[in-house]
Amino acid sequence: MREMPTTSLSHAAFCGYGFRPRASRAPERRPGNDVRDVGLRLHGLEQDAFESSKGWARSLVMIEPTQSAPNPAAPEAAITAALGKRLIVLVGMMGVGKSTVGRRLAARLRLPFVDADTEIETAADMTIPEIFESRGEDYFRNGEARVIARLLENGPAVLATGGGAFMREETRRRIHEKAVSIWLKADADVIMRRVRRRADRPLLQTADPEGTVARLLSEREPVYQLADLTICSRDVPHDRVVEDCIEALQALLLPAPEAEVQPATPQSDPGQTDPVQADPVQADSMQTDSMQAMSALR
Repeated sequence: MREMPTTSLSHAAFCGYGFRPRASRAPERRPGNDVRDVGLRLHGLEQDAFESSKGWARSLVMIEPTQSAPNPAAPEAAITAALGKRLIVLVGMMGVGKSTVGRRLAARLRLPFVDADTEIETAADMTIPEIFESRGEDYFRNGEARVIARLLENGPAVLATGGGAFMREETRRRIHEKAVSIWLKADADVIMRRVRRRADRPLLQTADPEGTVARLLSEREPVYQLADLTICSRDVPHDRVVEDCIEALQALLLPAPEAEVQPATPQSDPGQTDPVQADPVQADSMQTDSMQAMSALR
């Protein structure tokens, strides 16, 4: 067995997975490219990329947002603090913009962005259509569940999942425990406009892709509704959808403080006279009458 080179990453970070660190390649810097591969990958020791003997690759992409003057009213830092070690997981149908919105949301929150489909393809050294063709959907789904389970242990981050990932009950449970889930919801016509010309959607390689999308929506939407938040993905600039996500996260994680309740002022009985507020002349007259009555008794 060939010994793998080590990196500066702690070996403890890979304990429990049966993997050794692999030397990371220096990221290529291109003008205008704001994506940085932080080079965290798991590399297995045997041939089958999908079985536990090799496992799944894990890589994180850090989005470097443009530096700007701090805004005290901006909620991003507070949202990140409230997340703690949890992730933000984007779920929904193909074509709703999970990867595109996820990258921009990660940039806003200054968090790593992870695409589950990219992790799968990197580990298998095959595209997802090739995996479907050679091994079948069940094989793909089992591996998808394993890689998502591993990624959920490495928060905080923004994670984009495949359209069918959230349908698996075990995966939903893990996401509920480890993350805040956001369903990016889109109508069938919006989805079809976005995916019609792409050949990398195995589930749409049918004689009736529109019918397939309609069927998948009817099957999946009741499950997608279990996500913590729902955001409408529509034909607007992606930054508008990202802003919707920020506002929804703020409302969920940073509830507005309750208004301070002022103690109620005791209401006096209108039939009773407050001694403090009594007429002083009347009070003196009553005192004089009382003294005269006491003298008469003597």
